[in-house]
Amino acid sequence: MHNDDLDYTPDLIGPWSETKHAILREYAAAYTRILHKRRGPKYVYVDALGAGEAVRKVTGERVPGSPLYALAVEPRFDDLGDSIGHKHFNRVPRR
Repeated sequence: MHNDDLDYTPDLIGPWSETKHAILREYAAAYTRILHKRRGPKYVYVDALGAGEAVRKVTGERVPGSPLYALAVEPRFDDLGDSIGHKHFNRVPRR
């Protein structure tokens, strides 16, 4: 997804963010599988720092941000939340 029509500049990310994204994809999938089996309160993904899209510092390539990875997790989170009003939060597409 590219947000060329939106008025914001995606964050620049380095190798540490790529590692974070890899961990998020694996951990979140395992976590939602466990929560999906339980009945109880809704479970919400809150990302205090991630944006919907980022740009790799080295290549300039646009890549998904951590909220988009969280939205792609199966089984899905019940919702995507924002606890601190991050500047990019409203730029993340909803289901």
